[in-house]
Amino acid sequence: MKISQELEKIRQNVNPTKTVDFLVPLTGYSKMDLHPYLVNGYLGDTHLLDWDLTSPDIFVLLKYSTAPHYYKLEKKLEEDEYFKTSYSLFHGTYIMYVFTIGVTFIEDFYKFMDGKYSELSQPAKIRIMRHRASTSPMPLVLDKDSSLREYWEQKLNAVLPKKSEVWSKVSRDDELFDRDQFKKLMSISDLPSNLRW
Repeated sequence: MKISQELEKIRQNVNPTKTVDFLVPLTGYSKMDLHPYLVNGYLGDTHLLDWDLTSPDIFVLLKYSTAPHYYKLEKKLEEDEYFKTSYSLFHGTYIMYVFTIGVTFIEDFYKFMDGKYSELSQPAKIRIMRHRASTSPMPLVLDKDSSLREYWEQKLNAVLPKKSEVWSKVSRDDELFDRDQFKKLMSISDLPSNLRW
């Protein structure tokens, strides 16, 4: 399967996490910087049982490619001061890169975890908005915009408290990479490609 076909399949089957929208930019990379290889961002990997899930680490899943552009990107990621490690998945067809959040954005990491999106620092908001589509609801989320509040109040048929955020709070379980689930969503075989019929 060509990378473009596989990435299209990912877009159809894998829901973007809040981590990819709010925290991956705090590593210094926007979705555009990681395009077209970016799959998703996570707060951890369910198979890494010894990983400290309370640490401010971001897991960034990319689709591996033999393209020269990918090799340049890989080198840049691995030379980043906040890069911790990487590991391959599914016979090397995907690579998970792990970064830690730097001191500059550590408070923003914890505000994100508390669902306090409007309280993120201005530098964090600037990074989150970089390369964002003009139709993105992100500015409304970050500014706790009243139009988004009205939308949710109508949708939920409820009145939200005035101080409440206008985007749902993050659920850590929804932000973890589950290999078995991903394998099922993407119909990944356990056999290496050279052994498949």
